[in-house]
Amino acid sequence: MKPRPDILPSVTREVITACGSIFIGISFDEDLKPFEVFATMGKSGNCNASYINGIAIAISIGLRSGTNYKDYVKYLSGIRCSSVKFNGKGKTVYSCVDAIAKAIDEEVKNPVVLDYIRSYYA
Repeated sequence: MKPRPDILPSVTREVITACGSIFIGISFDEDLKPFEVFATMGKSGNCNASYINGIAIAISIGLRSGTNYKDYVKYLSGIRCSSVKFNGKGKTVYSCVDAIAKAIDEEVKNPVVLDYIRSYYA
């Protein structure tokens, strides 16, 4: 597993799910690839919050061990729970795990984020 540097550039976004807000942070390495993921649910201390944190830790371990982020996007996107959230922007959030996968995919493709990461490592 790659060691974690003391400082990494990252971006954080809030995603509204049927369970409430999730704040998803994605740190990037010098190759502009996701290095680790953090996910915090606004309602801390409940089972969903611990589940979301555990998923983020598992994704981070995989990323740091060489798993391609696209695998997480492919296999976690579209996972559904009993409550679905329509965000009003033409996008549907099927579950908290789906929200994390979509956030990773969108941030990796976001030119503003990529410019920010490039400038950090310049």
